Amino acid sequence: MRSLEAEGYVTFLPNNEVAVSKLTREDVQDYYTIASVLEGLAARLAVENAQPEEIAHLRELHLALKEASQKRDLARYFEANSTFHRFIAEIARNQRLYRLIDQLRQEIQKTRILSLHLPQRLDYSMREHDQILDAFLKHNPQLAESTMVRHLNNQMETLRKALEQKS
Repeated sequence: MRSLEAEGYVTFLPNNEVAVSKLTREDVQDYYTIASVLEGLAARLAVENAQPEEIAHLRELHLALKEASQKRDLARYFEANSTFHRFIAEIARNQRLYRLIDQLRQEIQKTRILSLHLPQRLDYSMREHDQILDAFLKHNPQLAESTMVRHLNNQMETLRKALEQKS
């Protein structure tokens, strides 16, 4: 339970009661504002630094993402999405940036599944990943950065709307 508390999933209340932590619009705004900048930078650096075999591997990761999307397998899509983004951060070749992104992704992990359950978000997310891959294939660092930022900002807006509907 303490591990869940440390990860922000639960909160200990007086009298040893435990409550599931609620995600706020402010949390979403904070997480995704930072993530979009960091992952946008990683995408730009990754395009600048990627070797042909790394681009080929990114295409394979993208294919796994597309297959999960077509099968509407949210658990597999979520895992493939994480792997795709982690690999981009890895090929950026900046260990400090990678660690920051990894730490932030762990913190916002609980938000991802919520947004994919919303109407059309899975399809939009897949199209955004198509555009990210396209920027890599075009060897366009600026396009990769702006596309990644837009992708994460769209994710943020989707989550904010979902939280407003729950309120």
